[in-house]
Amino acid sequence: MNEKYELYVWSSYGLGAAVLLWNLLLPLWRRRALLRSLNEARDEGE
Repeated sequence: MNEKYELYVWSSYGLGAAVLLWNLLLPLWRRRALLRSLNEARDEGE
């Protein structure tokens, strides 16, 4: 098989995996940050 084609295919898989991982982790980080800020606001209000 052509080496350049292999590089293209595997880099596409790697990039796809990185985007999938980013799309899984980013909402979790945002949720934790939101919960943390809500808890801090609640604690300041008491």
